[in-house]
Amino acid sequence: MDDHDEVDEKTNSMFSEFFHDMELERKNPTVEKIHFGYMMDHLDWSHRWIYRGSRTIPPCEKYVYWNVIDTIYPLEATTL
Repeated sequence: MDDHDEVDEKTNSMFSEFFHDMELERKNPTVEKIHFGYMMDHLDWSHRWIYRGSRTIPPCEKYVYWNVIDTIYPLEATTL
């Protein structure tokens, strides 16, 4: 059994649409519009951890701020 809160259908749909609009399946996507602000407004920012680190792929720039949120948001297999 998963140890996380369920996300309502509207929020789940919003995340699916966000990643669909990013066109991640294309090698060099040209994205006209992504509803980033609306999605960010729906995240639970009161339960998160922030730390300073680096990127995980070369050239591994320093001073990247990572935000890790407590809520697990499901992604469809087509998004991966």
